[in-house]
Amino acid sequence: MNYYKDPLAKKGKSKLSLIVGFLFILIAIGIIFSKTKETTNLDVFDWLYLVVFSLNGITYIIIGLGYPVEKIFGSAFVLIDNEKIQIKPGVIEKKKSIEWEDIDYIEYRLNKYIIRKNDHSTVKIPLSKFDYDTLTEIKKVINELTNEKNIKSNF
Repeated sequence: MNYYKDPLAKKGKSKLSLIVGFLFILIAIGIIFSKTKETTNLDVFDWLYLVVFSLNGITYIIIGLGYPVEKIFGSAFVLIDNEKIQIKPGVIEKKKSIEWEDIDYIEYRLNKYIIRKNDHSTVKIPLSKFDYDTLTEIKKVINELTNEKNIKSNF
């Protein structure tokens, strides 16, 4: 059994975010035109406004098109197959990887798994970053594979 989920996958489009993004870019362009009418050069502060409003507008447009901005900075995923469990709940979190053959006992507590390995070390896998549907899918897959591989558990 293989399970893969990307919590940063493309989501639905948002017209409101697109409108807000274009408004920010229009404000940035408006700042340039208003300042160039008054004087011939732009101050550092004007350039800072231009950059901040433009980047904010671009960010809202990306969100409005359904692409998560976090994907620019890294990845997050859940991969559970017959050989290992790999979970990276967020962009800045470290990836946790455990092979099934190294697992002695699995315990589920509120929004996390505590896994005792054969060498008696423990690994905590936090699940609080995932939505409810993903959490139930992860629990179902781990439960099935735990029963299939005859690993002791508290569920």
